[in-house]
Amino acid sequence: IVVARRGLYNAVAQPGFRRITVGLSLVEFLAIEQLRAVLTHELGHLEDRVYQPRIHRFQQLGAFSFLLYAIVTDSRIDYAIFYSGFFILLTLYFLLIAPKKARLNGEKVADSYVMKNGLDLYEHLKVALSIIYFLNGLDKDHCKKHDAGHLDLDERQEAVATGKIKKRRNFLRREE
Repeated sequence: IVVARRGLYNAVAQPGFRRITVGLSLVEFLAIEQLRAVLTHELGHLEDRVYQPRIHRFQQLGAFSFLLYAIVTDSRIDYAIFYSGFFILLTLYFLLIAPKKARLNGEKVADSYVMKNGLDLYEHLKVALSIIYFLNGLDKDHCKKHDAGHLDLDERQEAVATGKIKKRRNFLRREE
């Protein structure tokens, strides 16, 4: 566990480094049980053997499809425009869409990891997440409005209760 500078009101799991980074300001604002719940959630990301490796694999496949795109368009193959369009779409899918879906499922896994360690701990996590949203100046529907790779509080509860992430999110319009 690495404690970062003041002004960071978040905790982040870094599976590649097998570490969790926590903002010092977050440590100051949360109660002990809430901090324990947040750290357990981040530990759930480190223990995730399905979705975290998929994110890395999707990024590798995106780079590979971009390389194939370069090879196909550089050669004098008939239908190069068709193939280049296909590889551009494939690259965008592997770099943008697939990792986000894996991250959303990874959030469900991390929340379930907290729940396995106790229902009271999950309740502390929900309170801690509300505090984190407030400290970062986010409203409760921030992730839906901005299509973020995280679940909002209501989506988290539904995902843990049903064991599934919705196929489609109920996105909200941004207020301009």
